[in-house]
Amino acid sequence: MKRFISIAIILTMLFALCACTASNKPVEQPAGEPTEAPANEPTGEPTEEPTEEPTEEPTGEPQLIGIADFCQPLDVYGENRFDIDFDGEDDLLSFKGEVLNEWDDKAFELSVVTAAGVEKKLEVSLCCDLYAWVVDCDPKDSRLEIIVTNIFESDDWTTYVLRLNDAGTEFVVAEDWFEVSSDIETVFTSEGGFPVIDRTDILGTRHVSAFMTMTEDGLKLVSDEYLYIGSELELELIKDLPLDVLNEDGTTGEEYTVEAGSVIIPYATDMNSCVKVKLPDGRIGIMNVEIVSTDTEYAIYLNGVNQDEYALMPYAD
Repeated sequence: MKRFISIAIILTMLFALCACTASNKPVEQPAGEPTEAPANEPTGEPTEEPTEEPTEEPTGEPQLIGIADFCQPLDVYGENRFDIDFDGEDDLLSFKGEVLNEWDDKAFELSVVTAAGVEKKLEVSLCCDLYAWVVDCDPKDSRLEIIVTNIFESDDWTTYVLRLNDAGTEFVVAEDWFEVSSDIETVFTSEGGFPVIDRTDILGTRHVSAFMTMTEDGLKLVSDEYLYIGSELELELIKDLPLDVLNEDGTTGEEYTVEAGSVIIPYATDMNSCVKVKLPDGRIGIMNVEIVSTDTEYAIYLNGVNQDEYALMPYAD
């Protein structure tokens, strides 16, 4: 009997051990129910997708450019070819010149024809000689300018500057009475402009020089003022001359009177409202200018006084 009980106890313990072992086995999940996150699911913060910089769509328009400081002389008795509108095709600039009489007076005709068909004719007659250049006053506007200057027997000059308008449909012509200096080819720059020589009657008939340029609005002075040029500029005063002395920084300084008998030298002018002179001590003085030109009077006033009262002014005939 005891043996039977012992066997029963042993069997009971074996059954308990099997049950315990079975409870420690992992429970299988049903198929199709994943226990881990799919590999393609993000596990952290999303990263920004790389973005490409947008590229400009081609417009089909030509990329127009200029030529900084470009200056070339033209043959005024023949044909010249330059791409003046930067469309990739040469344009024709042709001159015809002829002698008119026994005094060697000449007549010229300039004909400009672009590859796009824009035409312009410029006639210059009764002149002693004519000079011309093609320049680039502004490399950013994609066009070249044509400068034509001619001289008469009396040493009078006329200058024409031709420029294709911004629409490219016609030529604009600016005209003035100055001379284009012959050293244009060595001193011209797109930023500084081309050198001109003009005349003024301020402090007598004098030659003055400056730099000009051509814009869509016409001729424009690049220099701050015109400088007097020549070897005989001195004026001996016959009357005390009141003026203002300029400081070293260009501002107006003290009032000063240059005594009669002193010599002054014309220095610079804006051709209209003021004139500067060199004083005997080397300083620069400035005076207001008023030009009166009517049917009954032509006079130039310095600080309200007719300039003829101060010196024997050397006027041209």
